Order: sequence, then C-alpha cells, then structure tokens
Amino acid sequence: MNEVLIEIIKSGITIEMFYDKKKDCVLYDMNTQAKSHLYLKEEEDGTFTGYGRYDTIYTDLEDIEDITWKVYLGMYGRPYVNNAWYELMKVYVGEEELKRKLVH
Repeated sequence: MNEVLIEIIKSGITIEMFYDKKKDCVLYDMNTQAKSHLYLKEEEDGTFTGYGRYDTIYTDLEDIEDITWKVYLGMYGRPYVNNAWYELMKVYVGEEELKRKLVH
C-alpha cells in the first residue's frame, strides 16, 4: 500500500476502497465527513488524482499535506469535518487559517 495512505491511516482516518464503474478503477474514500467527499485514485507514478463534489478534480497530489489541503478546500467554509482530518489541518493548513475561516 502507498506510504501516503499508510500515513493517513496512522493519523486515525479510516479509508474505504471501492470500485468505480464509470472511471473503471479503484478509488479510496478519504472519509472527510465534510461538505465534499474526496476520493483518491492512485496513479502509476505514485501520485494521486482526487475527485470531489461538483466534479472537482485535483491532480498531482503527492503527499499528506497536498491531500489535507484538498480536504480543507472541500469543506467549502462549513464548520464540519472528520476530527482526525481537523487535527491534520491544524498541522498542514495552520491554526490561524482555520480560525480565520472556520468556527470549530
């Protein structure tokens, strides 16, 4: 399994795998519990493509920081998200940015 996914799991996030018929691939559900979901597809080069709400596509996600930022963006200003992701956001997004945009 990809080291980035292992790091996310070790952070307390439960990742679910499923097969997407339209995309004809396995996707990882990042269990954001936010306004928008985030599904990741692992690419051959080890990076990820992310799929969110409103047909949002994120490319070249390389590490836990990239992915955490996409979870943050997927909140669309709403004050709810998986608590483990919130803890990662405090590290990678920064507490000042979270305080400025969210009431948690």
